[in-house]
Amino acid sequence: MNRKLVLVYIVNDIIFFKNHFLPVALYFSKTYNLSIVSDKIDFEIKNKYPEIKQYIAPIYRTSINPIIDLKLIYHLTGLINKIKPDIIHNITIKPILFGSFAVKIINPNIKIINSVTGLGYAITNNHFFIKSIMQILIRLFVSKKSHFLFLNKHDKTFYNKLGKGLNQNFTMIKGSGVDHNEFQYQKPLKKDKIEIIFTGRILYDKGVINLIDAINLLPLSIKAKIILKLYGSIDVQNPAHIKKKQIENYLVPGFIEWYGFTSEIKKVISRSDVYCLPSYREGIPKSTIEAMAIGRPILTTEAPGCEDTVEQGVNGFKVPVGNVMALSEKLQILIEDEPLRIQMGKQSREIFEKNYTLEKVIKQTFEVYAQVLRN
Repeated sequence: MNRKLVLVYIVNDIIFFKNHFLPVALYFSKTYNLSIVSDKIDFEIKNKYPEIKQYIAPIYRTSINPIIDLKLIYHLTGLINKIKPDIIHNITIKPILFGSFAVKIINPNIKIINSVTGLGYAITNNHFFIKSIMQILIRLFVSKKSHFLFLNKHDKTFYNKLGKGLNQNFTMIKGSGVDHNEFQYQKPLKKDKIEIIFTGRILYDKGVINLIDAINLLPLSIKAKIILKLYGSIDVQNPAHIKKKQIENYLVPGFIEWYGFTSEIKKVISRSDVYCLPSYREGIPKSTIEAMAIGRPILTTEAPGCEDTVEQGVNGFKVPVGNVMALSEKLQILIEDEPLRIQMGKQSREIFEKNYTLEKVIKQTFEVYAQVLRN
């Protein structure tokens, strides 16, 4: 009897993994012995899916302390030696760097897949020092035999410039997938006010302040018809986070409201009329894909990752990054034209079904695993 192959995911944030990668991982848990190495144990995963083993490693997303990173390498080499994986799937930059280096130390024959889910704060904000260190470490640590999964062409170009020889060892994949049965099209509800929503972390580079400023630029007659609802937590580990007191200063009851984190994302989107994510850079935003699945017009930016989700004038609009005036103008068009909102929402669902379903992502990932094992 053939043994089951061992697949290990290394990720710096178990919550991010659960929100973006768990549905795909559950599919592969049927055919692989599956483990997750992350910053902490998730007890919901542990209780619901005991077949998935979890291990803790000191992976701190924002740390550039070399002593902490040496501890991380020590922990990862010990875990890899213990688990003896056939495939390691690193997710986000820190696991890509240090997971790859640990494999070089333990067993260079282990197959490696690296998911680039975005380039993060250092790139978005042109942080030269962190960016330079990251470039050096990628060149030193990451094997040219690794297979990369990119969500958008801009991230691939960034890695290509580092001389990693990715012309053959990469796959473009459209996000982490959304279940088309779970997220079904829902016609917008008739309400007293048109609901514009944002879902995501409360960060400057998600465009939260830009969105609020754009709402405030609208004519008074338009403002009376709408409510902006912000859903998301403050990620204090991210240098781009907005402080609680600051975001609270922008709030106006019945006009601009902030609800914090929500676990009822389907319900939130279903009640909405327009979905807005004026982000500065993404991989491919799952939040936008969820809104497309339910059938909402999308207002976003021309930023990497964001631009891929909108066909201009078909399922929404995209504006230049940071352009508050353009954002406000497109908002006004969507607010005033209900038939356009509904038509664009239907187009969003069609584009979702064509490109972004969980089924398609699983199929693509399965093909990548099979290819990597053959090579």
